[in-house]
Amino acid sequence: MRRYTTVSIRNVYLAAAVAVALDAWALHARAAHALIVMGPVTSFLLGASAVGRRWRLSDLGAGEELRAHERARRWLWQPPERTRGERVHIVTQGQIVRERPWPASEPYVPMTADETAGARVPRRSGRHIFCAGATGSGKTTSALRAAAGRVLKDHSALFFVDQKGDPHAEAFLRALAPAMDVPFILFDPRADDSDHWQPLWGQRPAEVVARVLAGIQTSEPYYADVLRKHVGIVATVLHAAGYWPPSFPLLVEASQLTRFDRVQALAAQHKDTHPELWRRVQKHARFVAGSEGHRALAGGLTRLVW
Repeated sequence: MRRYTTVSIRNVYLAAAVAVALDAWALHARAAHALIVMGPVTSFLLGASAVGRRWRLSDLGAGEELRAHERARRWLWQPPERTRGERVHIVTQGQIVRERPWPASEPYVPMTADETAGARVPRRSGRHIFCAGATGSGKTTSALRAAAGRVLKDHSALFFVDQKGDPHAEAFLRALAPAMDVPFILFDPRADDSDHWQPLWGQRPAEVVARVLAGIQTSEPYYADVLRKHVGIVATVLHAAGYWPPSFPLLVEASQLTRFDRVQALAAQHKDTHPELWRRVQKHARFVAGSEGHRALAGGLTRLVW
């Protein structure tokens, strides 16, 4: 009843109360035959009520979805509140599974060879798909199948963002687009024939450094502050020297400890126009050359490369 129906355990409470009342009546009337029949039934209903109450209290004290599911359970005389063909059941660890028939008005892309029984993804405009899984689990294949379905059925244009480099996926989509006479747009920072986006665009070095270091987490505020100061000085030197906006690889490479002598030399070339920056670079160079600076910056700079 708990796992496969939406009927409340309170119905069993009511049945147990009726059974106890009948047992009391049979005992008062000395109806031994009735007691023999009702005894096992009453025992079963009382046991089911005790177990069901424990599960009910557990579900009410659980997460929001399981709690709402328990509170929405119905009495036997109430009709179920779900669409035709829908099935709701609880699986392991209290997870609620809702199985609904695919709406006839919803176009889809079949994800298996069996179009009637296999998995499907919606095909209409505005529907989005997020693929997550381990390496080799089929994320790229699933995404390409969904894209091909949209192109073949809806003649949708192809916009391919390839930040890691996937020549097989690119070749497939490049061949598909002209075959169906739809536009193909590639967004790849390494491709010569692609539009390019500058993720480090900004007027001030502090803005750029904040974006570069946003993904690096550390439990020690001191190391985070030192890394921010170091990359900030490097970015300021590049800005003063006219290397602006820098590419991400350039800023990461220039921030490495083994490259700081070249950053210092670049700052020396502009010390007349930026004397305050030159003093900061000289002071920071002494910190970087020491053991404390190397220890404070090595871990953060390694994570920045990764």
